[in-house]
Amino acid sequence: MQHLFDKSRSRVLIAGGGPVGMVLAYSLALKGISVRVLEEAPTCLEDMRASTLHPPTLEMLETLGLRETLEEQGLRAPIYQYSNRTSGRSFQLDMSEIADVTPFPYRLQCEQFKITRLIAEKLNAMDHAEVLFSHRIANIEQGANGVQVAVETPIDIQLYHADYLIGADGGNSTVRKWLGIGFDGFTYPETFLTLSTAYPIEQHLPWLKEVNYVTGDPFWCVLLRVPGLWRVVVP
Repeated sequence: MQHLFDKSRSRVLIAGGGPVGMVLAYSLALKGISVRVLEEAPTCLEDMRASTLHPPTLEMLETLGLRETLEEQGLRAPIYQYSNRTSGRSFQLDMSEIADVTPFPYRLQCEQFKITRLIAEKLNAMDHAEVLFSHRIANIEQGANGVQVAVETPIDIQLYHADYLIGADGGNSTVRKWLGIGFDGFTYPETFLTLSTAYPIEQHLPWLKEVNYVTGDPFWCVLLRVPGLWRVVVP
């Protein structure tokens, strides 16, 4: 649709169209604040990254009017199961037992691309918000009246202006690098393999719940279900 706010200026610029950037943008837009999201990828990538929404996140999404739609695209998982295949013992944590402290006593298995895709559609339907894909931040300059951002598109370099720039562009954040902000993280010594399959694993392992953390000597794995698929993590 035709946006009414300035083509190059908004109150807030957000670098990164992942779940953090998109949820923040939508929250600001609902408050009437003009916001523009700059995302390097060409679209909301349909990848298999994070897939779990916990009760506090569901409570937040409820305040934004997003939870119900995501529930329709997700799978409720109230049970965590921890199993040791060597001993044959298992232990379950039933989240329904915390129903007295949260209206959503379960984890919702719903891939993150469903969240970003839903919010992108809502933002682009507003007259004071938009999401620009294939827009990569190349340079940042702080000025007396805000920030100027040079952005590389598939065909040119464009300049955007805002009162505030928010870096939500992940572990390799360009915004953080331009600001000279370090990143004190760590790297796991192990290497993991993540698999997604529509194969009916539950027919062969009838003890599975929606979320399973399995240990054993020397084997361990994580098996969790999302709509239509099992996700499996192994070392």
